[in-house]
Amino acid sequence: MLHERRRHSVVADGPQLLEALAVPFGTYSGVAVCRPVPGARCLEAIAPDLLCAVGKTEALTRAVGKGLHLVEVWFRAHEVTRLFVTGADGLGAELWHDLCGLGDDGHFDIVFVSAEPWRWVSKLAGLVHPGRSTYLAVEPDQLPVQPGVGAVLPEVGFPGLPAACAEVLEAPHAARAQAIYDECLVAAFEALPFDRLLEYQDADHAFRCALARTPELGAVVLAMHAVRAAGILRGYHISFCHDHGVVFDDLLTADRLAQLGRLVSPEPAAAGVLAGMASWSMPVIGSDDGAWVKSAGTHQVVPAQGRPLLRAWLRTQGESRSRPRGAPPRPTDERSRQLWRTPPPTHVRSRCEPIDCRPFRRIAEPPMGWTRPPRPSRRRNGRPRSASTS
Repeated sequence: MLHERRRHSVVADGPQLLEALAVPFGTYSGVAVCRPVPGARCLEAIAPDLLCAVGKTEALTRAVGKGLHLVEVWFRAHEVTRLFVTGADGLGAELWHDLCGLGDDGHFDIVFVSAEPWRWVSKLAGLVHPGRSTYLAVEPDQLPVQPGVGAVLPEVGFPGLPAACAEVLEAPHAARAQAIYDECLVAAFEALPFDRLLEYQDADHAFRCALARTPELGAVVLAMHAVRAAGILRGYHISFCHDHGVVFDDLLTADRLAQLGRLVSPEPAAAGVLAGMASWSMPVIGSDDGAWVKSAGTHQVVPAQGRPLLRAWLRTQGESRSRPRGAPPRPTDERSRQLWRTPPPTHVRSRCEPIDCRPFRRIAEPPMGWTRPPRPSRRRNGRPRSASTS
């Protein structure tokens, strides 16, 4: 089968580039950095290094051996578009050819980082091209989850919680609570449809999107208030009651997602993601991108860091048509069983009712037309979205 030839390149190992690449995997969109052992002559020899490039731990990858199949699964699951290979001068020319072939098969570009780039351009003419500049776009969804509020939120009803936080809490805690509230408000507002009448399932979906922005259980009340505010902006009154609905006390934490992301086998990684979400009975991963999971008639939004783990599992499922599409079986070994956590659930069910806007419409003024949720650019607190190196 013929594959499209990618535009592989070789660049100089300047200090600015090396410093930019010395970051954890997931910092940049679609970028992985491989640091192979010098002197390697075949892909099998650097398979552990390729797995380390997508965030797997060295202690686990060294035991994999010839894991090219896992390399392909994880690279596709993480949607890698460019692979930087540092220390490329220590690799043989045959391995350069093999790496380019791997990139052609996996639809990602290889960027060799060399101390003598022009020597390789002349030696491997037609295979690699000289790279002029390198642009690295920061991945916003993969940024580390910020710490929690750090204080107990005041018990104030909607819509006065943000103002009460600013008045009662200390300045750093109040600012953190406001930032979480803004994150949840934007996520909930974008999740609510605007081209049809809302139902309670839409409010549940918006609530799950807001929950994905909460770093701790104590901040869940901020998500609930943000969903109610987003509902008003859409012209609906959303209320909550403790009943069968969204489970919010078993959220996936950033540390837990990082731990699962280091697992080599897709099965326990996906099982850990599902176990860290709501209680379920055989959920169905509802899309090929692993963005949501359907269980017991409800939909749950998967955190951004957990979606590649589910995509890796879906790719292993697709290799055998006889296997059903669904959740991986429960882990059997002792270490993976520790990842399977099912705490006592607390359920919250939403109610969604349209606001009667007829008095406003008599004066041709849409309800709540004077306010909008904060723009996404305000949510980043000035963090740079991209880094450019040449």
